[in-house]
Amino acid sequence: MKDFTAFLGPKGLLAFGIIFLILGLLALVWLIIYQEADPDRSFRGSIARAIAASMFIGMSIFMFFVNSGFVV
Repeated sequence: MKDFTAFLGPKGLLAFGIIFLILGLLALVWLIIYQEADPDRSFRGSIARAIAASMFIGMSIFMFFVNSGFVV
């Protein structure tokens, strides 16, 4: 429960927001480059995969920061 309180604090939300924003932008760039390389895939499916990947990576990095004590 101690780790969960970091998510509720202003520093926790700010850190998570910044991480998610950066990963979202990287996923968007990856989506544009990948779509040019493989036009057979659906654009909607590529967006869904990019968003899901950025959410998973963002949450993983955020939980790592919380567990290591970087985000208090």
